Amino acid sequence: MSDKKSKFLTAHQIDGHKGIKSPHAHELDNMGKEWGSMLLNVDINKVKEIVENELNGKIENLDFGEDYTITIEFFPEVNIHILYYNYLEDEAFGNTELRFLFSGERVNLIPAEDLTGYIEAALHLIENYLENNGKLYDVLEKKSSLLQMAIRQRIAPFKFFKKEDLNDLANFVGAKLEESEKEWKLVRTYFNELNVILSYTNEKLDISFQGNNVPRVDNYSRDQLGIHLMNHCLRFLLLTHPDIEFPKIVKQMFSYSYIKSNFE
Repeated sequence: MSDKKSKFLTAHQIDGHKGIKSPHAHELDNMGKEWGSMLLNVDINKVKEIVENELNGKIENLDFGEDYTITIEFFPEVNIHILYYNYLEDEAFGNTELRFLFSGERVNLIPAEDLTGYIEAALHLIENYLENNGKLYDVLEKKSSLLQMAIRQRIAPFKFFKKEDLNDLANFVGAKLEESEKEWKLVRTYFNELNVILSYTNEKLDISFQGNNVPRVDNYSRDQLGIHLMNHCLRFLLLTHPDIEFPKIVKQMFSYSYIKSNFE
């Protein structure tokens, strides 16, 4: 494999399982078969417009034999590549397929579960714009039980953040930092006009959403974006303060391969 291609990882490599494919690798295989038809007969310029304007991504070719690749940033130095293959001229392979690769200096930190969740949210948003039906999802007035539980599970380690950490934390997660005397906020733009806001004050952690595109993403995917942001904050915490004895959940935020290489 060329040096250029060796920088791209699969979900199986990130999961760090030997032998048979990991569950998340299988999940992505199934997603690739299910979602590939979405891009069939869609002009690449239309895909390019959606990817650049709505997902803040780009269209490129990674030289893996794909028709084209959709590249989006999950977090700084964590890139997701969605490779589109059209096999219509060779029916032995089926019609279309998506494959998924990952790159970036920090991509090995992220478990494949989080990467898969972000891919699913992105594909749902692409589908929404391709169907051009203006489909909107109800935005719940109250947080879902899933998001409430995720916040409760993750809140304890946030008390370890120091004021001097916050600028570096914002850069690590790719967010804008807003500070006041009693509260700090991270505003992370995942998709165009869809911001996830993490706020922390008086040992209270909250996740909220802001922007015109918030209703374009279903509630489950939206909640996942908030959970992803909390997860990445906890990764920064352990990497920045490795000598502190954090609750077990902090270490659980890392990929299995990273845990095996660095914590065991």
